[in-house]
Amino acid sequence: MKQRLPMILSSTALVFAVLGATPLGHAAGHLVQTVPPFAKRAGYAARAGVAANALALNGHKASTTPGPGTIPLLDAQGKLPAPIGLGRTAFALVDPNAGSPRFVAERTSGFLSVSSPFAGDYCLTPAPGVDLTGTAAVASEEAPHSDVFGLPVVRYPTPAAENCRADQLEVKTLTDNPLQLSNKIAFTVIIP
Repeated sequence: MKQRLPMILSSTALVFAVLGATPLGHAAGHLVQTVPPFAKRAGYAARAGVAANALALNGHKASTTPGPGTIPLLDAQGKLPAPIGLGRTAFALVDPNAGSPRFVAERTSGFLSVSSPFAGDYCLTPAPGVDLTGTAAVASEEAPHSDVFGLPVVRYPTPAAENCRADQLEVKTLTDNPLQLSNKIAFTVIIP
């Protein structure tokens, strides 16, 4: 390839030199110079703009405020806008903290508070926009913050909620041997 490059460059230079010195080359150059002014006089440049169908995908326009028949655009953080019906996601890492549960701040978003009416039972209050009823919350033990091996179990909010309000997500943490509630098990919970 290194040996061909000088040959290709030389051949290209020769073609341009010959075309530049021949009547055919002069005609081509004259044509290139006269087309743009003709286009200007005809108004093509002013009317060209952007094709209408280039602003749409299969007839649907992009929008930052999505609605029926539009394509939602991502915001500055790369997330879809909330009004499109996906709801707000939420996640939390709950440290049992010897019976005074707390969120691990850098691992929590979309929850406002956590309380424990009694050992091994946690009530998580979601932020506005977090849907507890139309999603499938998932909980998992967080081993580095736990003192024993256990199992967190999600209870969805109901009008007759056992220990938490109807607008809260309840998570119970249980040890496996013996099977009982425990406040020594940290957990993560995710609401997609």
